[in-house]
Formats: sequence, structure tokens, C-alpha cells
Amino acid sequence: MSSERPVVVVGVDGSKESVEAMCWAVGYARRTGGTVRALIAWQRQVPGYSSYAGVAMVFPENLDLEKEARQCLRDLVTDVVGESECPPIQQLVLEGHPAALLVEESKSADLLAVGARGHGAFTDLLIGSVSNHCVHHAACPVLVVRRNAKSSPAVPSSEHGASKP
Repeated sequence: MSSERPVVVVGVDGSKESVEAMCWAVGYARRTGGTVRALIAWQRQVPGYSSYAGVAMVFPENLDLEKEARQCLRDLVTDVVGESECPPIQQLVLEGHPAALLVEESKSADLLAVGARGHGAFTDLLIGSVSNHCVHHAACPVLVVRRNAKSSPAVPSSEHGASKP
């Protein structure tokens, strides 16, 4: 998509799977001279959640979800890259559904990286709803990164700078 530097969009939500996706994206961008666009989404209302679980989600008035998302993303990027040399990383904190936002960002990307599962209600599934949506609707190739993958061709696990739990 880009003529100068490859652009890798990576979806993050603070889950271990999204950390793995971020590690992969940073390693890939390092090796290809690319840039990373890390995206975290936030929503005040979670569509469908209350009807599924039968519990209404009520957020305190003083809870700033955008600020919390921004801090989560900042911390995740810091944890992944640490003090190491890293490719350019643009941090995007956007309001909306993560699947729709990632598909939109994929229109100006060369690759979209997402974790296999996130913080959704069905954490035992092989692939989560956001990653599944991206695989079927993104405008660029999609890489779905599993948690605890030993290594990838782009990022051996010892090189990405993140401390393993």
C-alpha cells in the first residue's frame, strides 16, 4: 500500500495476545524499515454485552475511558520496546468498535496484525470476534498472532524487548 515504508497496523487491547501482536509488528517493522500504527479502541457502551450477560454495564461518571485507553497503549508500547531502538510507532486512541476501526485503518496499511483473542467474553475460542472480522473484511493481509508462540520468522521471542511473564 505504501511506496516508501511498509505500514503495519496492530490492534491492541492490553491482552497478552495483543502484546504478542505488538511484539511481532515491531519486529517486522524493524526488519523491513517499516512503521507501526498501534490502535486501541474505547467505547462507553459495549453493544450486545448487557443483553448477552443479562447485566447492565454502568460506568462511573468520572471514569475517562479515553484516558485509560491512552495510558494502556502507552504502557504497552513502553513494555514492548523498552529502551531498545525501535521503528516509528504512531499511537492511535480511537472511539468506536475495534473491528470496524481496524478494518478502516487497514485501507491505508500493508499489513494488519491482531491477537488471536482479546478481552472479549469468550476467551477460550480459537479466534476472537475482532480478529475474525478483520480476517474477513480487512483491505490488506491480516496476521493473527497466537499467545505464547515460540517465535515467528519476523521476531524471535528473545528479540522483541518485552519481558515475558
